[in-house]
Amino acid sequence: MHLLQLYYDNAYVNGSGELCLKDGADELPKFTLLPDGKAGLELLRLIAVACGGSKLFPHLPFALRQLCGDSPLPLQAEIMLELHPPYETPPNVPPLWRSGFRIDRNGTLMDLRKDQHYLLPSDDRPHRMKTGMATSALFFLAYGPEYSRHDGTDDFEFTDPLFRITRFHSLFSDQARLTDPV
Repeated sequence: MHLLQLYYDNAYVNGSGELCLKDGADELPKFTLLPDGKAGLELLRLIAVACGGSKLFPHLPFALRQLCGDSPLPLQAEIMLELHPPYETPPNVPPLWRSGFRIDRNGTLMDLRKDQHYLLPSDDRPHRMKTGMATSALFFLAYGPEYSRHDGTDDFEFTDPLFRITRFHSLFSDQARLTDPV
């Protein structure tokens, strides 16, 4: 899975804009530098919420309302992903997916319905991200600017039904622990 584009409206730090990761015609750059500080962290958080799915984020110790700007309108973000058949999508399914979310003034996270997309210019059919509690072919991983590691306390039996949160928890909490060192 590759993120191609992120569009956002009414974000707290970045306001409204886009992050396009395509480099020319169908090319992805090897590296993409994001702005330093709060602006770059906010972009990573928007990407994490869009890719992580709405089932997990209410369980994070983070008030999603903090991502919303000062406007009375909700924060909205939309992403374009490219999936790679046959591992992430069947060969007969279009590889471009668009998805998105909205966070209202109360901090409630909602997946976008088809008729609610307005930021991402595309005719592709929107998809709801399926990276909640169940297993998923879409693997998502992100680390925040500060982290601490487990020291023999990690759970490799996956007994926690919310184990997917650990893949991006440190983007939202400085107290998040990463996996035990090898």
